[in-house]
Amino acid sequence: MTFIRCGDHTHWGPYGAAGLFLTTPDHRRVLLQLRSAYVLSPGVWALPGGALERGESVQEAAVRESEEEVGIDRSTLTLLGTRPGLTHPSWSYTYVLAQVPHEVLPRHESWEADGHRWFDIDDVPRLHPSLADDWARVAGSLASGAPA
Repeated sequence: MTFIRCGDHTHWGPYGAAGLFLTTPDHRRVLLQLRSAYVLSPGVWALPGGALERGESVQEAAVRESEEEVGIDRSTLTLLGTRPGLTHPSWSYTYVLAQVPHEVLPRHESWEADGHRWFDIDDVPRLHPSLADDWARVAGSLASGAPA
């Protein structure tokens, strides 16, 4: 993978990126990972996810990255849809909405994350301010039951 320059921004991956917005069935809790010192934006809580590989869908990328970074068992996921995030002329980020039957903390270590835990969904913009612009819209689509 390589970085891509898009105006005054640097992004990881030339094909865009996706994050797994994983919630409990009541959509009140969301799983976040603490980004390690070895990745962009270290030391912040973020959604598991990352760069798309050539020919990979946003859903495939978000699930693959979540397996790699957090140890999510894809067989426990119910995919709910996608929502666009940051979009630049040559790069974009997509939220992949999913839920699991209950809060689980997979036992998994990754060089990309220093840990993971469940948070109240309303606390996320405070934990990762760069998500704040999208957060109300994306989280709100879960609450409203908006179609995928």
